[in-house]
Amino acid sequence: MCPSYVRIKLPIKDALARFAEWNGIPEIEKNQEIHLRDAFKLAADENGHWRGATAFVSTIGDWTLFQDFSGALNCRPVESWKLFAKSDEMVFARYNDSIVSADLVIFFDGKLVREFRYLKDHRNSKHTEEIVDQGRLDSRHEPFKSWIQVASFVDSDDLGFSDRGLLWIFHPVR
Repeated sequence: MCPSYVRIKLPIKDALARFAEWNGIPEIEKNQEIHLRDAFKLAADENGHWRGATAFVSTIGDWTLFQDFSGALNCRPVESWKLFAKSDEMVFARYNDSIVSADLVIFFDGKLVREFRYLKDHRNSKHTEEIVDQGRLDSRHEPFKSWIQVASFVDSDDLGFSDRGLLWIFHPVR
């Protein structure tokens, strides 16, 4: 599995505008809300390739959730997430159990509260681990030691999944 999402505590209209500005892309057009089961068919071409970077955007309570289907949000430095978060609460979380990696970046009031990044390098015989571990959460998930704790965080996050939303296919500049 490789779920990936960013959620920000903003109304969807403001979150869409910020996401567009942050990626240097046009804001999402007025799309009809669809069910998640239809999103993948619409996001892929006839050969099964992504038509572009793809986010499934939903409102969950006070949060706007961007479920990242195509990996467009991966490998962004914490400074980039700070630009997106500004002074709002934001959570970026993802894991990939096939390449053994995970990221968790959390901002409250524009301040980095938690950054955990894990990558197991299988390219050499030593199988080295790369870990960034900064800050702490007041959470049942701490301490984070590997990608497994991030996976647990993602899988238990009630605000990290929605089955209804808007499909946004885009080509990020950044």
